[in-house]
Amino acid sequence: MFNFSVGQLKILRETGVYHEYRFQYIARDRQPNGRFRSYNLSADPLEREVTGFSSFWMSEHGDIRQNRESVAGPGDDVLRILGRSSLTRDASARRYTEAG
Repeated sequence: MFNFSVGQLKILRETGVYHEYRFQYIARDRQPNGRFRSYNLSADPLEREVTGFSSFWMSEHGDIRQNRESVAGPGDDVLRILGRSSLTRDASARRYTEAG
């Protein structure tokens, strides 16, 4: 379960680490108004197969991609969420599976 507090947000912003994963946010395509058109967000275990088994990658398109062997990217399998309607009623009903 993803428990998060404001205090942890400060630590995540300062270190880039949360629950043994390193997070990286990269804003892309800065517009003249200062806004960014796209982004990449990644999460990688600090030590693969010790602190975590999969790497994750996401862009502004919203698909979360997963790789169990190396850093994830746009060419990796999309992580699918099953039973999406049940998630709104019961958070414990979350089930994740790899696409394919």
